[in-house]
Amino acid sequence: MLIITILIIRYFIRRSMILPEKLFKEALKQENSGFFVEARAGYVHAMEAINRKKFQSRKLRNMIAEKLNTLHSFIRYNNLRSVVA
Repeated sequence: MLIITILIIRYFIRRSMILPEKLFKEALKQENSGFFVEARAGYVHAMEAINRKKFQSRKLRNMIAEKLNTLHSFIRYNNLRSVVA
């Protein structure tokens, strides 16, 4: 009985940690396809999912923060370039 309980708890912990990774991968696909605004929204959702979880991945959080910063700069540059041109 104890083993079953441990396996069930482990399953829910693993399942909750998969969501931010899945959101990150989807945002990365959007970014590689050229949909930068949608990718930024996906990264924001992934960051929110990490912040909600008790078990947080510092490496994934740093990667998402770096991607958000880069995308924010790129989107701002594109917006300024379209206004000037």
